[in-house]
Amino acid sequence: MKTCLPSSIYPEQRNNAEQKTEREPAWKHCLRTGDEFFWSDPDEGTCSRVVRIQTIEYTDERTIRVMESNGNVLECYLNEIS
Repeated sequence: MKTCLPSSIYPEQRNNAEQKTEREPAWKHCLRTGDEFFWSDPDEGTCSRVVRIQTIEYTDERTIRVMESNGNVLECYLNEIS
């Protein structure tokens, strides 16, 4: 199965990300504008919510920075979303 990895990952990081995709489902590496996901806040679920993506940046193979459609910015680990 071929995975979709973000083009923003540098080539040397891309190789590492391809090796680590077994830990996270492939769809987490293919999020785009307009997609929605549920973020599980690791702080006892205090701010858990559904997030609608306006812009997304993969900061490395484990984390993302998302501008929500309401203007909020969320930085989180991929293992916190579903």
